[in-house]
Amino acid sequence: MKILLVEDDKKLGKLLRLALMRHTHIVEWSQSGHDSTQKIHDNTYDAVILDVSLPDTDGFSLCRLWRQEDINTPVLFLTARNTVNDKVEGLYSGGDDYVTKPFALEEVLARLHSLTRRGELAIRPDSYQIGNLRIDLTTKSLFCGTRPMSLAPKEWAVLEILLRHHRQVVTREDLLDGAWPSEVDFKANVVDAVIARLRKQLHSCRGGPKLQTLRGQGFMLS
Repeated sequence: MKILLVEDDKKLGKLLRLALMRHTHIVEWSQSGHDSTQKIHDNTYDAVILDVSLPDTDGFSLCRLWRQEDINTPVLFLTARNTVNDKVEGLYSGGDDYVTKPFALEEVLARLHSLTRRGELAIRPDSYQIGNLRIDLTTKSLFCGTRPMSLAPKEWAVLEILLRHHRQVVTREDLLDGAWPSEVDFKANVVDAVIARLRKQLHSCRGGPKLQTLRGQGFMLS
């Protein structure tokens, strides 16, 4: 999933971002209502994790504004407010679920998955068939027709992100964040090297998907 995280607490935001990326989500982090509104206007997200207390607005008003603009991305609120009235206000403002601080990271992940099960988000498949190529992410198996193929671990990590966003543009930064979340010293040219190896493997499968480089934008599996 591609997630917009709106949290002004830098320590908590960094912790949540890394935890979500380790679960192969692509995460864009915003620290204000103004910036997050720009992001949600310019991008498509599968879910928003929205802090209620922001420096320039409150999350309830922000969510209400988005709903008025017909932005229907599922919203999971994070807040220290834990009264029934606060929870009711959050749901009436257009939110889909509510987590009170302090919370366990596992609870946030579970509630995101709960939204998926309720049909608010697309269920993530673990098996894909793209043309003549069959991919199973659970068993890490790859077949061109009946011919088995093999990938290195980072090639698998990059392929999984591209599959989760099939026919969508994925930036180098998205791939760095998703495939190398704790390896901060890696540069974009490392992504290019893995992309080159992965492209060679995929393009060796006649009738399989194409891995495109879109200049100035990123990569797309089609």
